[in-house]
Amino acid sequence: ATVQIQVERKGQRPFIDEVTIDKKYLEENGQTATISYARMGDDSQNFKYATQWSLRGGHLYPAKPKWREGELTVTLAAPIKPVNVEAETDLDALEEQGIARISVELRYKRFGKQHHDKKGLVLSPAAGEAIASKTIYQDSNADEIEYRLIYHHKKLGKMEDKEWRDMDGNYIYCVPSDPIVSKISEWLEKLTE
Repeated sequence: ATVQIQVERKGQRPFIDEVTIDKKYLEENGQTATISYARMGDDSQNFKYATQWSLRGGHLYPAKPKWREGELTVTLAAPIKPVNVEAETDLDALEEQGIARISVELRYKRFGKQHHDKKGLVLSPAAGEAIASKTIYQDSNADEIEYRLIYHHKKLGKMEDKEWRDMDGNYIYCVPSDPIVSKISEWLEKLTE
């Protein structure tokens, strides 16, 4: 993270400085960074700061940091937070319905943009795991996570739920929606005719 500070001074050029806190900085100096400057009266009233995070792959967030009014102490908080998402299903019911796999797609805000995770979670009777979990990273000021289920039927192929649903907490119980159940029922009826 890079923190820039700016202190406006009447009749003079503003004081501007910055510090970058990275792995090396933390190893050498710990979690506190200090920028010193000569005070000119009560210029703490004119203190501004801007924060920019450097992410893997050379991405900067935000691309253009905004100046904020602040106190003489700035506490940084990461722009994203880890969230553990868990999905569960009844493997025996999937097997009875001929469903070989359920894929769970996720949508959530990350770095201010809508992120569509097509490889969210996978549940499969063949793997024998009724529960799957994954850690996602979403904006620290966002709580909404949406999901939709995609079923892979042994004979009918890929069947998608069209509707995105809001997660209640961080847990999803995966059960086929009414349109998917109807499609499977129609197929089963044709087999028995």
